[in-house]
Amino acid sequence: METRINVKLEFNRLVVDINELEFLDKSLNKVGPLVDRLTRELENEEQKIKLYKLKGTYSDNKFRLAMLIRGVSLNEIYKLKALPISDNVTIVGPITFIEKTEEQHRQAQYYNDLLLSREQTLDAIKQALKRLEYVNPNDLKFSGVTVLEWLDMNYIAKKISAILKLG
Repeated sequence: METRINVKLEFNRLVVDINELEFLDKSLNKVGPLVDRLTRELENEEQKIKLYKLKGTYSDNKFRLAMLIRGVSLNEIYKLKALPISDNVTIVGPITFIEKTEEQHRQAQYYNDLLLSREQTLDAIKQALKRLEYVNPNDLKFSGVTVLEWLDMNYIAKKISAILKLG
């Protein structure tokens, strides 16, 4: 027994995924340059400031408490901020630099999430197009689609497929 394809449902999914892809592309075009700019700013600023790398993972509060115990003045402590960057490394630097680093990391993570989502959406579009390639008259009857509607849908699906092959 062969599986029926709901042509209307597949085509509507295709349209929704195309709209999603358009939104993701616009978002990537906004976030990408922002991440690049923040990265350049951090690289330039990193050369001008003093950063310290500490062994161990310290939260900002643990770092400040440790500095107080060691007798460092409050004025000096409040100018610095700690940022754990891996399991056993913490960097310490000026508050503004560390906050910019955190912001750049958040934006870069968002950009990576958008890229992954775009890739998944493209895969979904390709799968929908592949399913629409194998539509037979029984599928049209099952979906309640007329031949004229199917011709329009098929034309649009072929155009989308051609655009994806070019891009």
